[in-house]
Amino acid sequence: MKIKNINLKMLFILSFAVLLLSRIAVLTENYSISLNPVLIEMLYIFIVAVIVIWKNRGIIRIKKTRDNIVLVLLLLHVVLFGILFSNPLMKNLINNQFKSQIIFIIIVSISVIAIRSFDAFYEFIECSYYTLSLFLMVKFITHLSDVKISNIMNIMSVDKRIRANFGFGHYNALGAACVLIIMLTLYLRKIQKARKVDYIFAVISVIMLLCSASRNAITGIIIFLIAYIIKRMKYSRINPRVVVAIKCLFILLIISTIPFMYELNYSEILKISQRSLIFYVAFPLYMKSGRILIGLGYASNADYGSNLTPYMTSWLDNSYMYYLITTGVIGFAIIMIALVVIWRGLEKNKNFESTEIICCMYYVYMYMGLFEVTIFESGSLLNYVYLPLFIFAAAKKQKILEQIKCKE
Repeated sequence: MKIKNINLKMLFILSFAVLLLSRIAVLTENYSISLNPVLIEMLYIFIVAVIVIWKNRGIIRIKKTRDNIVLVLLLLHVVLFGILFSNPLMKNLINNQFKSQIIFIIIVSISVIAIRSFDAFYEFIECSYYTLSLFLMVKFITHLSDVKISNIMNIMSVDKRIRANFGFGHYNALGAACVLIIMLTLYLRKIQKARKVDYIFAVISVIMLLCSASRNAITGIIIFLIAYIIKRMKYSRINPRVVVAIKCLFILLIISTIPFMYELNYSEILKISQRSLIFYVAFPLYMKSGRILIGLGYASNADYGSNLTPYMTSWLDNSYMYYLITTGVIGFAIIMIALVVIWRGLEKNKNFESTEIICCMYYVYMYMGLFEVTIFESGSLLNYVYLPLFIFAAAKKQKILEQIKCKE
């Protein structure tokens, strides 16, 4: 039975690797194989569902745990605003978003169930890390001409910034992927002795991150480091009051030095990147729509940005404002509850030390949601990694470090 379990676990991990590669290719505009990506998603759901049922001998107990609560909230949100509160003026657009989100939530749900059933948390992270890292390394090698060190000094410049995407698609998508790899490198180093190739992946990720000139990704790494340092200070012997003072001073120092270091003109950056339009154009439209409680309609950000909806909102590049405007106060409240449930789970779960890094990753996830529509959205590639990771870790009650050592 032990051999069968190992084989089933490996089948789950391999299936996820194929799914992740498919989503990377599709969402980064690198898909050239004549296969239907939706078919791959359906096959993943079917295969993983079958092996989970096989592993559990047909019995899957549903308990009131944080992971199930979050998944129910996300499903409720999609059903409410994809069907019940659907805006008839944009029925087709909302229907497309509904189908995409339903499939995505099923994928996340089945992944969380499989991770729990096979005790495959570490294997899931390792699979995600090496699949994404190898893809990025291939892109780095095949697009070496995109490496221009001289442009790195102009990352924060409003008018001199030059960006490279290494054939990955969008610059910010590349930056976000690099941030994830850097954070997971630190996580794997915490769990086990890092392999030499891990350092190579980390260096490549840093170079690609800087060349992408993604401001939200670069500042996201700063947020991660600040959060991690603050959490590690809990283990110091310094007086608690002094620790609090140091935390406050450290955060204030970082915040106050950034504008002087880069001479940033925040209003100009917001204007050029169109991040401020959501407050001057989309939000007033939403307030006058008469749909404050249920929103303008749960269509994708791309549909709004391309002005395919009846509302000329332009891009809604802010996850929080996106949910408020598209699904109203009710939808926004559901999303915020789901975020808080995960956060409380990660903060309270002190049973394994690695939760600290995962919690810091979650802060970065919420922070970067301020600049892109990424939170809980199927259109964000990294959600296929982030959500199973966060949702499972927020509910896990066993010491993962000890389990890994026992397996070794």
